[in-house]
Amino acid sequence: MTSFINEDSSNFQEGLKNNYFMNNGTILKWWHGKGALLDYSNPDALNWWNNQLNNVLDIGIDGFKTDGSDPYLYMLLPQPIGHIGEIDHRQYANYYYNETFNQVRKVRGLDGLIMARPMALLVPGEYSYWLYLRYSPNDIVFSGWMGDQKGTFDGIKVALRMMFHSSVYNATNFGSDIGGYLNDHDYPQGRSKEVFIRWAQLGALNPLMENGGGGNHEPWAWDGETVEIYKKFVNIHYELFPFFYASGSQAFEKQKSVMQPVAQIQDKLADFSFPSSYDFTLWNSIHVSPIIKNKTVTTVQFPQGQTEWRINNSYEYNH
Repeated sequence: MTSFINEDSSNFQEGLKNNYFMNNGTILKWWHGKGALLDYSNPDALNWWNNQLNNVLDIGIDGFKTDGSDPYLYMLLPQPIGHIGEIDHRQYANYYYNETFNQVRKVRGLDGLIMARPMALLVPGEYSYWLYLRYSPNDIVFSGWMGDQKGTFDGIKVALRMMFHSSVYNATNFGSDIGGYLNDHDYPQGRSKEVFIRWAQLGALNPLMENGGGGNHEPWAWDGETVEIYKKFVNIHYELFPFFYASGSQAFEKQKSVMQPVAQIQDKLADFSFPSSYDFTLWNSIHVSPIIKNKTVTTVQFPQGQTEWRINNSYEYNH
């Protein structure tokens, strides 16, 4: 869901008549048409909107994917105006994500949640410009995701860098679109078999394992081998559920991220946009070394002084 009410929607005129939209209903073009942004600062508008959300929540769904409509507030510059006066992007984003989360929890209880982007990062070489933008506030990022990467090995690296940024700012849990959201047009499925498998392996070792985007994302779109590998890592993710649940609870309480990059990352845009390593740990308990190139052999540098347990044997690594 987004904050937009399109001008061709059946509820648009009611919202416009009652002044429920930002800037008196200024129409903005976005990726699903043309519409106005809801004014969350107006209590009557919020109540009107929540009643419509309840029509869906009452069916039994547990939440929404809250996609990034909040940056469109910048299109209302120089003065985005709502019920309380001028509203900046940070205020509007907090309204959007918090109010949606709170309404879901109110109706669905503790099982309710939202998927929300912690942040976005675009860097030269992969895109034509720099962009760094924070989206959802950390205190509701229990199921964050990184979008929208291309279905390539470079796309995997982009997703990981966004995860590392989110970790630096202590977002609790997140993942990314397995196989990438955007199509690689060199392949009929929108991504190669190798990219899909490596991304699925990465996704299994993220708190959020999710699969979606353009083109084909079903493992059977390739072959039986892909299906078996995918099933194996889905089962690994299920087996890790108690760990993710416990570590996520601890991380949230301590205002930390479950994922911790191995690279020494500083709070400077140029430094942590190009990390020296794409390895990471999960709550200092599991070391993950993603495969970010089309290869079958890789070198992993283990942290110093860690012990790996294998049945009745243990091995000490001191690098």
